[in-house]
Amino acid sequence: MVKKSFFRAINEQRIISRGLPYKGSFEITYKCNYRCIHCSTSCDFSDKKELSTASVFKILKDIRDAGCLWLTITGGEPLIRKDFLDIYLYAKKMGFVITLLTNATLLDKKLITRLEKNPPLQVQLSILGVTENVYEKVSGVKGSFSRFRNGLSLLLKSDLRIGMLRMPLLKVNRHELFIAKDYARKLGIDFDYYLYVDPTIIHEDRVMKQGLSAEELVKVELSDGLLDRWKQDYFCYKEGKSIKKCLFERVHRAFIINAFGEFNNTRRFPCIPLVFDLTKIKFSSAWKQYLAQAEQQVDSFDCVCKECEIFRFCYQCASHSVLSRQGSVFRDYHCQVTRARLKALEEHFR
Repeated sequence: MVKKSFFRAINEQRIISRGLPYKGSFEITYKCNYRCIHCSTSCDFSDKKELSTASVFKILKDIRDAGCLWLTITGGEPLIRKDFLDIYLYAKKMGFVITLLTNATLLDKKLITRLEKNPPLQVQLSILGVTENVYEKVSGVKGSFSRFRNGLSLLLKSDLRIGMLRMPLLKVNRHELFIAKDYARKLGIDFDYYLYVDPTIIHEDRVMKQGLSAEELVKVELSDGLLDRWKQDYFCYKEGKSIKKCLFERVHRAFIINAFGEFNNTRRFPCIPLVFDLTKIKFSSAWKQYLAQAEQQVDSFDCVCKECEIFRFCYQCASHSVLSRQGSVFRDYHCQVTRARLKALEEHFR
């Protein structure tokens, strides 16, 4: 099993300095057997044709040749593709270190046996709740909770590594957060939850309404001991130092390819509106163009955030804040979160 120490042993700065796209995510489908209330990937693309098996193979070869090593296979629900196993085994043949993201409901003994023979680095699962009622309120599908439990059980009995259970923190499931965390601990699985619900180009308001208010979110963070994580940054802020680091500077050697073959990082970096059709252009060529233009796009990006008096303390990417304002709900959500955190710290150190 590949451990975290192996990741640390690789000098990422050397890889970055060479301009290599060393890690990426491939959303091989937007189809899904769930209808999650918070989903940040729209399933409403029924009139747009997704990549064929041959096209997926071509892109996988292209990104391997360009220098990619770490690959996340995701969706939608990737297992819903009838050719999933063909795609997965081809990616293994290309030499990728694979993380597979799934809701586990389509796993069966036959598929797990095939995966065991060519195992991924890890399988990461979404956990939407720990009770049937809450889980299915989030998934939007009756019977999904029992299928999730079955898939999880099969994985636990297998030789495959479950890397993490990840939970979206929503209004409907927030009361089960620490139960889920304890559940994962008892199973010996790492647990994580994500606090933000970001809008997409489609259904912005529908998505944003599911998230916690800024005050609710900060209460959860405080109860989970995150005050210590902010403390040093708070002191730096009070001394006039900036903690602000452009997300692009930290992860700009990563990429996202969608189910239509588009190299499109705009969901990660809305400030870089560059999209390349990989069915018409080789990934290596698209990557060179992306690097040549991206830093200029970031430097020229302008928004009201840069004029904010607490900008130095804010963790949030400014362009993500702009994206969240496209809907009518929580227009300044990220700003509210930062102010709520700052207020909590001010009260704690008063």
